[in-house]
Amino acid sequence: MTAYLQTLFHHPLRKNFWLSLYSFFIGFCLILGRSYQQLNSWDYLFGSFFQACASIPAIAGCYFLIKYGIIFFYDIFHKRNFLRTSPKNGVESFLFEKKPFLSSLLIISVCYLPVFICFFPGTLHWDGHAQLWNYLGAVEWTSHYPPISTFFMGTALQIGRNLFHSDSYGLFLFTGPQFFIQILIFSYAVSVICKAKAPIILRWFSLLYFCFFPLFPIWGYTVNKDTCYYLFVFLFIILTVDVHLTPDAPVLRWQYLLFIVSAAGITLFRNNGIHLLVFTFIFALLMLRRNRKIYFFALICSLLITAFTNHVFMPRYGIEKGSIREALSVPLQQTARYLVMHGDEVPEEELEILSSSFTELLINVPWLYNPEVSDDVKGLFLPEPSSEELKNYFSVWGKELLRHPDTYIQAFLNQNYGYFYPGRESFHEPYATYYLGNKQHWTDNYLDVAFSLESPRLRQLIENYNVLFSKTPVIGLLYRTGFHNDILIGCMVYLISRKKGRCLFPLIPCVGTVLICLLSPVNAYIRYMLPVMVSLPVWLAWCCFVTRQTDN
Repeated sequence: MTAYLQTLFHHPLRKNFWLSLYSFFIGFCLILGRSYQQLNSWDYLFGSFFQACASIPAIAGCYFLIKYGIIFFYDIFHKRNFLRTSPKNGVESFLFEKKPFLSSLLIISVCYLPVFICFFPGTLHWDGHAQLWNYLGAVEWTSHYPPISTFFMGTALQIGRNLFHSDSYGLFLFTGPQFFIQILIFSYAVSVICKAKAPIILRWFSLLYFCFFPLFPIWGYTVNKDTCYYLFVFLFIILTVDVHLTPDAPVLRWQYLLFIVSAAGITLFRNNGIHLLVFTFIFALLMLRRNRKIYFFALICSLLITAFTNHVFMPRYGIEKGSIREALSVPLQQTARYLVMHGDEVPEEELEILSSSFTELLINVPWLYNPEVSDDVKGLFLPEPSSEELKNYFSVWGKELLRHPDTYIQAFLNQNYGYFYPGRESFHEPYATYYLGNKQHWTDNYLDVAFSLESPRLRQLIENYNVLFSKTPVIGLLYRTGFHNDILIGCMVYLISRKKGRCLFPLIPCVGTVLICLLSPVNAYIRYMLPVMVSLPVWLAWCCFVTRQTDN
């Protein structure tokens, strides 16, 4: 044992700059995240001179643990031949060489069957419920939710009413195709991972991940814009990897078609989808030498859809624009924290401007400040401020930034630390709900829906499996947004260390997703991170492919 430890501590990787940098970053995030989780501040690191000195050995300990942990597993995987790419038996040969798509399609379908039966005709998330209310006229229809996706959901509901006289079957007309499309996309992902000649252990992990990670089957069966969005983002990533596995081969017509379909879906099901595609296209221009035109076509498609939505569809249905405050989570949280920390320092003229920027008394803002969720503070801001009111607000915001920049930085970190700290349990909704819980039947003045199978206990059993999975050591990390982002950063650092910066491109949509999450209203929110979480096996397979190409 002593001899092995000596070998480990003298391993050539210990001098690798990129591994050291990554280990330090994760170690720093662990201590910083712990500080925010317990204190809602960075005082564990910067609270005092003594605290700063005490944090140094803590970060150093995390650094060495992470660094030599990575070296240990790297050594084990290579010595024990865990990274073999050749099937060992007939089962592996059939699953991962002969029929990877069809076998994955069959296995995933069977694994999802209990959810399909127990939750028929699907579940209704509160965002989906709000979108149906938009369509039915229960509330004013605005672009707060993507309007055309709302139209799709409402049309499915209306067809169900007209043909089957049932809201439940109307729900299924939306959730059923979505559920099957998800299975097809996951099967395609496994087949691409196999095509990349990923290690057999990673192929097994990918198949098991899509089969048994409990988030995916229920989200695929839920009326919610985010499900279609993460599926289209994932399809876009898979296609990107697929066409770059054989860079000299021409892009096939069906691949062109799926690129356009995925880009259209990304645009239609999230308001910030167009921003993600623009971000991705910029990096396509910088990183890619070939196949740029498929991303150009995808971007053009998205721009046309955005123009159609804003200038044709919304005026046709009288849809108003959503409130601008939905995009102001970060500055409003910073203002609220500033009032909490330095409210007695704010000059009278700035107080007047801030008072006119909120719909309630300014004294309520600090009391409603939640460091990790901006909804309460955001809800107090003017829903439709004029350009002059926005200008005045940001004038005050800028002055306060200059006085106490540390307060603004802390407000931002406090709202986002969970996206990089695996110790923070991620926020996610109950496994399956009809808005108000696992009820057999639920109705309001506009909707009347019910589960067909009268067995709440079976649904609760599946929910218990979900909870058990999320609480189980090691595999429960798959439920942590910080864990996925740390792996994403690790893949990026690895590719850079191999001098393969251009090969980062398939990861760019996930990087864009993380950046959008940092501007979102909720810390460590699984629903916003689904495009990143579902893509985990594909990044790993891509890194293995790049490594093999480099070594050869």
